[in-house]
Amino acid sequence: FLSILIAIAVYHTGELTGWPEAMSITLAPSLSIGVMVWQKTVHPPAAACAYIFAASARAHAQALGGLVYLIAPGFLGSLYMYAVQQGVHYVANKAYDWNQERLAAEAAVEPQPDTANRKNRATDA
Repeated sequence: FLSILIAIAVYHTGELTGWPEAMSITLAPSLSIGVMVWQKTVHPPAAACAYIFAASARAHAQALGGLVYLIAPGFLGSLYMYAVQQGVHYVANKAYDWNQERLAAEAAVEPQPDTANRKNRATDA
């Protein structure tokens, strides 16, 4: 999400200042990676999204100066990853709770003494 915002800012700054498109294509992923390293949240596909936005004329032509590109792959992708993470977390917690209940139930059942073997041993002697 943040790397696409950086790419949009770099692209529009390049349009305003008139620098070559190659500079925007170079700066967008570079600045995105730099900000991710600074935040300690490096995610290579996010830098790829910044590069794709900077290099794609179709992304520039989208509504609101490319903000639709920010919403479609960036924000919706983040929501999808969050939903998957929450689902995995829920299933893992349920499995852990089930295992703890099973272990507690097994510990609560005391083994019955084997009286038949004890009687047989007494009669054998």
